[in-house]
Amino acid sequence: LATDESSVSGISAEYLDRRGMRTADARQFPKGKIGIGAYFHPGYDGQGLVVKALLEDGPAHRCGRISVGDTVVSVNGGDVYGKRQAELAEVLLGPQGSKVHVGFRSHMTGEVYTVELVRGHGRLG
Repeated sequence: LATDESSVSGISAEYLDRRGMRTADARQFPKGKIGIGAYFHPGYDGQGLVVKALLEDGPAHRCGRISVGDTVVSVNGGDVYGKRQAELAEVLLGPQGSKVHVGFRSHMTGEVYTVELVRGHGRLG
């Protein structure tokens, strides 16, 4: 989980893995916390988070439903509109392998949908 210029989650670094794939540097996450495999930028109205990129083979990418441009609207059933980015990071990040339910508004259709994701790693390809 990261935003344009600075990180919501404390992650701001990427590195090239052995195959030359850009990968989020997990050492930058708060100790014991991992995200859903997506990068974000602030919402267009300054509220919430909009998906900027999906990490290849990360939880958000593997679910097959989330698209770049979709907006986070809820986390674990709680409305996140108006929450600061740091507050969103607190609920989106968690232990490796833990589950989180994230609601999104599709930028294409306006539909609100919820996915269950298992926090883990991915590659920005």
